[in-house]
Amino acid sequence: MSDLVDLGLSFRSVSTNITPEGVTAHYGGPSPWRGFRTDHNRCPAIVRSWHAYHLSKGWSGLAYSAVVCPHGTIYKGRWKGKRTAANGTNPGNQRSYAVCYLAGDDDPVTEPAKRAFHDAAHALGQPLRWNHAEWKSTSCAGDPIRAWQRAGWPPPAGTNPTPQPPSKDWFDMATKEELRQVVREETERGSNRTIEFLVAFIADNAATGFHKVAEWTKAMSDLTVTQIKGR
Repeated sequence: MSDLVDLGLSFRSVSTNITPEGVTAHYGGPSPWRGFRTDHNRCPAIVRSWHAYHLSKGWSGLAYSAVVCPHGTIYKGRWKGKRTAANGTNPGNQRSYAVCYLAGDDDPVTEPAKRAFHDAAHALGQPLRWNHAEWKSTSCAGDPIRAWQRAGWPPPAGTNPTPQPPSKDWFDMATKEELRQVVREETERGSNRTIEFLVAFIADNAATGFHKVAEWTKAMSDLTVTQIKGR
């Protein structure tokens, strides 16, 4: 799956005042690739340059939650639980993470990039939902991303979808063996918080009346870097 890279960007104070409902897709403006002849060795330097530019504007640093490159790497920005400064409006920055494509308006959204977008959304615990122009009048996120959105954000084969909680009815009707099977599957995925959560309610000896969908969502969204890599 997609590599997740922490470049060690140093941020000034970043607000945690965000109640995310989804992820907004962006593009980086004029293409840095001159006809999309890409050199992956340049990607970290471009992300660092964006961070430096945003700092020069008096911001806390890179405005995005993450950046994905055409080669399928995710670069951490403000990341999870931090308010963005990229969506252009207070409601946009309050309600949505921001993931930027390291490309320009006419550059195609590569299959590795689509996988990285979905993997970033998976790690952030929110679905791909908006493009930048839905928050303010702008050409961002570019025609290729908007076309991908109109098609329903289809991921490449083998991409993990954004986690969704099981229904309340499933909780009510699940047998202990079904719950144990979920634990086995989550053990393979390495999602320790989910394992702890499920073991706790298996220990209650019954799922009847157990309606904690919110806790499940929190557990499923709390995936770590190591859970993205190697899946």
